[in-house]
Amino acid sequence: MGPRAIRRSGLFESIEAMGIELVDYGDMRVTEVFPDPPKFGYDIRELHAENAMNISQSLQVALNHQGKENILFCIGGDHSVSLGTVHGHAQVNKDMVLLWIDAHADCNTCLTSGSGNVHGMPLSFLINELQEFVPRMEEFDELRPCISFKDIAFIGLRDIDPGERYLLEKFGVTYYGMQEVDHLGIQEVEVNPGFKRPIHLSFDIDSLDPGFAKCTGTPVPAGLTLREGLYIAEEVHRTGCLKVVDLVEVNPDLGDPAQSEVTVNAAKEVIRACFGWQRAGIVPSNYQIPMPADVNAESRVSLLRGEVIEICFNLLAD
Repeated sequence: MGPRAIRRSGLFESIEAMGIELVDYGDMRVTEVFPDPPKFGYDIRELHAENAMNISQSLQVALNHQGKENILFCIGGDHSVSLGTVHGHAQVNKDMVLLWIDAHADCNTCLTSGSGNVHGMPLSFLINELQEFVPRMEEFDELRPCISFKDIAFIGLRDIDPGERYLLEKFGVTYYGMQEVDHLGIQEVEVNPGFKRPIHLSFDIDSLDPGFAKCTGTPVPAGLTLREGLYIAEEVHRTGCLKVVDLVEVNPDLGDPAQSEVTVNAAKEVIRACFGWQRAGIVPSNYQIPMPADVNAESRVSLLRGEVIEICFNLLAD
């Protein structure tokens, strides 16, 4: 429902109006897994591993076909889709860095998770340092760890489980919780941890305060404002290193129509900012300012005809 609502929001048309050529690869084939059972049993593991590999392979194909200057974006779905997108990106750009914009760290292992929800675990399968804490599951053998904690920065955290907090502190992970954002200001938050390395931006809409994004599965009060979310997206685009964007966890069913519209519009604005839209406005790449000399003869004739008709009406009125 999230991707469908965002597609219908006019997002694609607004990106094309910026002078950007947009290629829609359509929907990736995944098997719906709902609801997640309380235990991470074999049946659920197999489905999630299959989905993640399908997403990873689809993203690799798309990345290999696009030019180096292009940006690929994936609309979720819950944050478990990033298990596939981050893995796929890392196979193509092995030196990528990851910005995880979220109310949650999503690095629970299947042993530390209290809910069993895989959208709270994706990073535990991908981070090299966490493999000693994750029991081996043969279904995930193809999803080899592909990134280190030192190459990840978290922004917007404010609902961290004990196991996640333990792991973040143990490995000295860079993260900016809402307490740090409030203290430092969003302008002091580092949005390019790898300088000129390829950036993967994984943006969970629940990083925003519920006043801006109510329709999401796990909203948490006291989050980022939409202005702060847009600032992050604008600054990441400004680096020139952004390669992949995930926008996840929009669920229009979890609110009334007005709340759904606000949430979808927030997602739309964040994505547009990733593609270079600025709140002060932009000049589209294909824009040409009209000049008097550009008016062709046919247009001049039409203008003259208009003047003649106006004179005729004036004479009749007299």
